[in-house]
Amino acid sequence: MDAFYGGAITKTLNKVILLVFIVIGAFLRVYNIDFQTMGTEEIYTLDIVRLPIMGIITNFDYTPPVYNLLAHFSYVLFNGYDVAIRYPAVVAGILLIPTMYYLGLQYKDEIVGLYCAGVTAILVPMIYYSQYARAYSLSMLCFVIALILYLRLKENDDLNTRLAFWIMVVVNLYVHLFTLIPFSLLCLDLLMSRKHWLCGIGTTICSLPIAGVVLSVLSARNGSGFNYGASPLQMTVLTFPEFFNSIFLNILILAGAGAWLYKNKIRGNLIVITVVTLIVGIVGSAITPTFPRYLMSAAIVILLFASVGIVELTGILNKKVGVDLTYVVMIGIFIIFTWMMWDNLVSHYTIMQY
Repeated sequence: MDAFYGGAITKTLNKVILLVFIVIGAFLRVYNIDFQTMGTEEIYTLDIVRLPIMGIITNFDYTPPVYNLLAHFSYVLFNGYDVAIRYPAVVAGILLIPTMYYLGLQYKDEIVGLYCAGVTAILVPMIYYSQYARAYSLSMLCFVIALILYLRLKENDDLNTRLAFWIMVVVNLYVHLFTLIPFSLLCLDLLMSRKHWLCGIGTTICSLPIAGVVLSVLSARNGSGFNYGASPLQMTVLTFPEFFNSIFLNILILAGAGAWLYKNKIRGNLIVITVVTLIVGIVGSAITPTFPRYLMSAAIVILLFASVGIVELTGILNKKVGVDLTYVVMIGIFIIFTWMMWDNLVSHYTIMQY
């Protein structure tokens, strides 16, 4: 398939397509950002960002302080405009699009990267959390960056990449706790090599304050009077629609094809990380209030595999017909996906959710 993607013209075309995806995704994240009223969690954010900086740092609200600090600076910069607390989520959501491209490029090739970026740009849940004043889109961005670094380390374990990965682990833990499960698995894998022991010790020391937050969450949110969350059954049923909206069956089937058709040494690791994250999240919802969106890191890997599946199936089609249909299929995929999500996309901008 590499022959289909070679040449300066193709590389330029791919860059143009990526730019188009970024522009579309940016528009969808900025458009009508002030339409929806503040949700319950956003009101929590608003209350916290009005505190002094030290108050924000010490008031975790069951969430580490990084997003609240960014929202605070945005709130101050825009003269106390309430909607400004959503701006850090918007920026993270836009940056997630090219970052997903680099994830696909690192894992397989440029076309996989384009699918990762393109689906991320138009996926309704990704847009929703990019306009929601909590740490979800920022945490996904940090997770994808760390995942790219992890993939690079599995190819070539150099010092700079090693340091960058462990720094991102610390940063992500101070953004949100819901990446604790996949990050723990990534770290355990890397700690099999002695090269990572020193970084692991340093990361553990830097993350000690988060241990207190985890214990606080588990102790404060497991009483009978605290039932704000999804049950294990709801988690099982709602998680994939929460990730992928009305195209969740399409994505899951394509992800299965991608995992089956493209075999590399890192595939098994990513499958284990995703499955364990989902299982622990569903089981854990019986212990402490949990929502499907807490497991959004799993959606990243599933979307990556789905993009691989499209590319692999397109390659099979190309060989059978003897014609390069790569970009024809790409256009068709995005027309179909947009059409399937259209009603939900329109309702996000026109129907009040709260």
